[in-house]
Amino acid sequence: EDLIAAWENGKASPIAEGSSTALWREPAFQATFKVTNTGPVSGMEIPRYIHFPSSASKPPSVLKGFTNVEISPSSTEQASITLSRYDLSIWDVVAQGWCEPDGQISFSIGASSRDFRPQGNIPT
Repeated sequence: EDLIAAWENGKASPIAEGSSTALWREPAFQATFKVTNTGPVSGMEIPRYIHFPSSASKPPSVLKGFTNVEISPSSTEQASITLSRYDLSIWDVVAQGWCEPDGQISFSIGASSRDFRPQGNIPT
């Protein structure tokens, strides 16, 4: 819990030889949404994107949390994307550890970076 609180306050994870001592790959956040197939044939959708704040010096959209949704014609399926703190972290060069970037992290559900539909913010 202390490591999670430190991450939420923007502090870098402690490191040990070979890796971080923090359990950053544990599931931490989940986005649940519905996908509708409005066409006449079965199809698939692979939604997935997060957006780091500009302070993170990352691309505007980063692929994270993939899921594959198979949908029958004219039906709706519920899907979820699970993200870890590692998925939402940036490397702090000075502290030599993973940390939460300063600012709001958001996510978009879409088939490509030009096709965002539902959007939301990661609670911090």
